[in-house]
Amino acid sequence: MQLQLAFELRSPSCGASHRERYAGGVLLLNPLLGGIAPREAWKMLRLFEREVLPHLPVQ
Repeated sequence: MQLQLAFELRSPSCGASHRERYAGGVLLLNPLLGGIAPREAWKMLRLFEREVLPHLPVQ
């Protein structure tokens, strides 16, 4: 198994890409990684919630 520590998510293909690569796996988000300001991190989480999360399978 290949471990990928981080990758960039870009909508709209991110949902399909994640399903193909990590079927049955876990998606972890760390929005404050690298010292990102909390305000910007919240913007990214809201974008993820709105544009990506609806395309991921629910288990």
